[in-house]
Amino acid sequence: MQQWPRGARCGSQAPGQAGARTGPTRKGGISWSAAAGTAYYDIYLLADDGSGDWLFHTITNETSATTPPITFVGPAHLTVKAIAPLASGSQGSFMTPISQTSVKVTFTR
Repeated sequence: MQQWPRGARCGSQAPGQAGARTGPTRKGGISWSAAAGTAYYDIYLLADDGSGDWLFHTITNETSATTPPITFVGPAHLTVKAIAPLASGSQGSFMTPISQTSVKVTFTR
């Protein structure tokens, strides 16, 4: 599978960090490279501590997003899915993922 979009990064206003700092007033920055043919990106950040909690989710046509403050501490993963334009067929409309990439992140205080 192609790993598009490439270069997904997650950090607290500093892409490329090995982890991200969290707190009640600290927002996080996420960025990735554009993938050809993409209409939207489905971005989600999930806790990897066994809870599976959703820490952040958005759908955008941009190549970056800013999370609200996240107070979670521990391991997580960021997934960015590139989604093709909406298609219509005899069975209705659907969205097709082109590809995805994931990045492991550790949140600390």
